[in-house]
Amino acid sequence: MRFVVDPNLPLDRGLLFASSGFRAGLGPVQTMTADVPAKLGRDYAMFRFAAFLPVDPGAMAEFATGTAPTTAGARGGKGK
Repeated sequence: MRFVVDPNLPLDRGLLFASSGFRAGLGPVQTMTADVPAKLGRDYAMFRFAAFLPVDPGAMAEFATGTAPTTAGARGGKGK
């Protein structure tokens, strides 16, 4: 079982899931180039596509602690 706290979730929420209930796939590394007249040259980028698929809907559960921590202590800020 893995425990995840996502910054997009509310401060008092988290996710608990079984890794075996999900599949991930990565495509090959690809490159792209583009002319940039302002730089009198070219820009290069590397990227790859990824997919994340739940194969067992019961493998993930959201939970709440019941109380939201203060903003200063929740994200690494300095509390009193």
